[in-house]
Amino acid sequence: VPVETVTTAVEIDGTRHHLVTVNEITSRRERRQQSEVLHRILRHNLRNDLTVILGHAGRLQSRFDGDVADMATTIRETAEDLRGLTDAAKDAAQLIDRDTVRKPVDVVKLLREELRSLQSPPDLTVETEFPDQQYVLADSGVSSRPRT
Repeated sequence: VPVETVTTAVEIDGTRHHLVTVNEITSRRERRQQSEVLHRILRHNLRNDLTVILGHAGRLQSRFDGDVADMATTIRETAEDLRGLTDAAKDAAQLIDRDTVRKPVDVVKLLREELRSLQSPPDLTVETEFPDQQYVLADSGVSSRPRT
């Protein structure tokens, strides 16, 4: 039986304790798998239909001039934008559907690494004041190189 465990350190009356929570996650995994299949089918069908639209738009562009060619260009550009959205939808579905495992991460270390990597003008001075360490629970999306 698949389970998810979460351990949390708590302090009660000056004594440190660990609280462990265990959740059975079979139904969550089944829903995630069903969602993944549905998204995959929808993306596949949409991409196939967009390929047909792009093909017809390309033929119209090559056979006609003027307004018809302009409309075919608009159709092609819109279909290409929609194709890009299918990729974005896939990425979003993966983010939503993934099992989130959080681990302690030292954010002070990450911030210091990021500050060291910045390309700054020579006349710029950056002053910081951080504790030695500061841990937070974070998933694998947290890294020392934030995406821009």
